[in-house]
Amino acid sequence: MNARIQQAAWTAAALVVPVALSVALLPLRRHVDDVLVAVVLLAVSAAVLARAEWPPRIVAGVSAALSFNYFFAQPYDQFGGGVQAVETTVVLGVAIPALAAWVGRMSGQEAAREKAIREQAERNAAELAER
Repeated sequence: MNARIQQAAWTAAALVVPVALSVALLPLRRHVDDVLVAVVLLAVSAAVLARAEWPPRIVAGVSAALSFNYFFAQPYDQFGGGVQAVETTVVLGVAIPALAAWVGRMSGQEAAREKAIREQAERNAAELAER
């Protein structure tokens, strides 16, 4: 798959997953604590984007924060829920990319990518030395 198409697919997933999950959790809005919803958004978004690059991870953090604030921060169905909305926005906006990077690293994707880049750099250096 072309890198540009792959990047677009990850970005689309980063936008859609948090919003779709927020909509799916709407029936629970009055029955569970908002913190639980935020943790679910954090965990699912980070897990989905563990293999993505940094820009889609950041997009997922912003998308999760905005969808949480819109659907779950009181007053419902509008932005600007006060201090709770600001705290949640910051936490989700920072935690999702960080957790996604950690999950990606733990799953070996980042390590394998770094190894491939290092091996390519060594091949390029050897080829340059021969010239």
